Amino acid sequence: YKRQRFWGSAALATGVFLTYLVPESLLFIPMFQIVGKLGLMNNTWSLVLLYPTLTVPFCTWVMIGYFSVDQELQWTNRVWRETLGWTEDDMVGTDLLELLYPDADERREVSGFMARAEGAFRDFRPRTKDGGRLDTAWANVRAPDGGFIAIGQDISDRKRFEEEQRRLLAAIEQIPESVVITDTAGDIVYVNPAFETLTGYSREEVQGRNPRILNSGEQAESHFRQMWRNLAEGRTWHGEFINKRKDGTRFVEESVVTPLHFGEEGVVAYVAVKRDVTGEREAEDRIRQSQKMEALGTLAGGIAHDFNNILQGILGYATLVQEDLPPDSPEAAYMARVLEGVQRARELVRQVLTFSSRHEQPRQPLLLHPVVQEALKLLRGGLPSHIEIRDEIAPSRRPVMADPA
Repeated sequence: YKRQRFWGSAALATGVFLTYLVPESLLFIPMFQIVGKLGLMNNTWSLVLLYPTLTVPFCTWVMIGYFSVDQELQWTNRVWRETLGWTEDDMVGTDLLELLYPDADERREVSGFMARAEGAFRDFRPRTKDGGRLDTAWANVRAPDGGFIAIGQDISDRKRFEEEQRRLLAAIEQIPESVVITDTAGDIVYVNPAFETLTGYSREEVQGRNPRILNSGEQAESHFRQMWRNLAEGRTWHGEFINKRKDGTRFVEESVVTPLHFGEEGVVAYVAVKRDVTGEREAEDRIRQSQKMEALGTLAGGIAHDFNNILQGILGYATLVQEDLPPDSPEAAYMARVLEGVQRARELVRQVLTFSSRHEQPRQPLLLHPVVQEALKLLRGGLPSHIEIRDEIAPSRRPVMADPA
């Protein structure tokens, strides 16, 4: 026998002609399941259902109907009538195709399908008595007298399941988070488009490979061992990966990895949902750096205040000494240098206090040349003696609005 559904027929010793259906699922079961018996009574075909006790009651959930050569319905079983809602009086003697398929194109398609009697199942949506449409699958086989035997099944549950699966897949394909599914060995079996966008790898490039192709090498092996311990115990793991893209650039992922349990089979796969948090981590680093600078500014402000108090004493006593010295004496020149250094120190303290202040300083007209010269003097003090600074600054006569600090 070929691996397909087929009708067979045999003549019994009693002279009754028997027709039976052997489903694919029963091809390798010694006991064939008899679905119906066709007997020649008063020159008309009638279908009598049998319920075998040793096999699955196939006919209790399958719609069965018999059509004459000209595709007129002669008989239906109880499942047909209960599933579609039509009574035998509604269907027998009427144009059944017009009743079940109001659309002319649809009727032609069903009629051609019946005429071919291919035996393969195909999906159709006949009209029920309440006016709705029902998802069904039908196969038609030719009876010994040239008529047709229609076998149908309500597949609305299957269609709903397929629609749920389609929507679930569409959701996974369209969410901005990357989704990675691996088998129990850790090899990738599925990635969504967000993964491709984030990493630069296509789905074909990573299927069958281990996610370690993304490993940047910046995390210790203990980090990954802890993850696998959690998964081996059937627990969900939360954490971050520092990975690298196909082009070698670094990125940070916040990940949730969950073992996928499937009934008695246990864990059959692992699902990872990952979110790119590189921008967030960089923003956090900037905030921490800003907080450090703020703390440094507060510390510098406190030191500058104390230093300014010391400078006030030096300035006061140096001024008194200068007043007692002859203007032309070398000591007076030295003291002038001291006072000049104190003034520069006071300016430096003012700049430190400005840096530590949280308030924006007012702008005022300012000549840039003296400011740059003063900045170079400050820079000079922090450079080694073998480094020489040469400047070519043209004095500007036009002031700018700026903060002198």
